[in-house]
Amino acid sequence: MDVGQGEEPAALVNAVQTDASVNPGNSGGPLVDCAGRQVGVNSAGAQTPEGDGGSIGLNFAIPVDFARSVAAQLISAGRVQHSMIGVLTVTVTDEMAAAMGLPRGALVEQVLPDLGAARAGLRAGDVITALGGTAVSSTDLLLAAVQTHRAGDAVEVAFTRGGAAQSVTVTVSQP
Repeated sequence: MDVGQGEEPAALVNAVQTDASVNPGNSGGPLVDCAGRQVGVNSAGAQTPEGDGGSIGLNFAIPVDFARSVAAQLISAGRVQHSMIGVLTVTVTDEMAAAMGLPRGALVEQVLPDLGAARAGLRAGDVITALGGTAVSSTDLLLAAVQTHRAGDAVEVAFTRGGAAQSVTVTVSQP
């Protein structure tokens, strides 16, 4: 989900959807379940089309396990490193799929040298359709699937090249 403001792009992946009110100024608080266990950190809320800042009851939280992982990295190293496979992609929309004869997925625009995707043989023009057994129908879902793995993990990546379905094993890395 795109949660950026103005010129600053930002994405929230694998978010927990809630009807707890999240308005500008009150994000960052805990999202708890009925037993009082924290399940997320309130982060973003959909607003009215007029953009007046009011909540429409559709809100999202960062999953608590991901928040704990980020906090632990900040405490131990002073920075956060996110897992990556080394591709820059765009989402294959329904319109693109129909016009170009591509499957829905993450279209590889660039493969970064010396990282897992390049070493496994992925190329620009490939469409990634699954990673580690998780279906990928967009760039956001690819990012979410990659983030479930740690550096050094070997994951199977299913993709289409020239209309033929293929798969390779890609090693996840961190920048």
